[in-house]
Amino acid sequence: MKKIIILLTISIFFAQFPKTYAFSSKHLDKEYMEISFEQAINNNKPTILVFVSPKDINTIAKIYPLGKFIYNEYKEDFNFTILNSDKQINNIWLRKFLPEKLPSMYIIDAEENYYIHIDEKYYKKRLIKRILDNYKKGTLI
Repeated sequence: MKKIIILLTISIFFAQFPKTYAFSSKHLDKEYMEISFEQAINNNKPTILVFVSPKDINTIAKIYPLGKFIYNEYKEDFNFTILNSDKQINNIWLRKFLPEKLPSMYIIDAEENYYIHIDEKYYKKRLIKRILDNYKKGTLI
């Protein structure tokens, strides 16, 4: 009976695992997702930039649905890009923003030449929605 419970638990865990693995195998070796950072900042909209490390699959599994939400809800208002921090081509952006830990999210306004770091404690849909809505209204302090 004990073996059956253990097998059931393992089966349930691995039933969820392919979703994460499908993301990792498809995206982890790319330099960026969505559009490149250069394309994003040269477009006339603010940019949401997220640095991730492909070595931390658990973090990616958490940030990916949030990124998808941001892209789907705000694609008319913001450019959106996720940069792979392990790709050498992105080192220039890592040196510019100096993220303390990964993932790290920023709202960048290239026209006004400033950026805002969004702390990890706000990486929940309702909190990100509040931040982005306030940014759009010009009331984000």
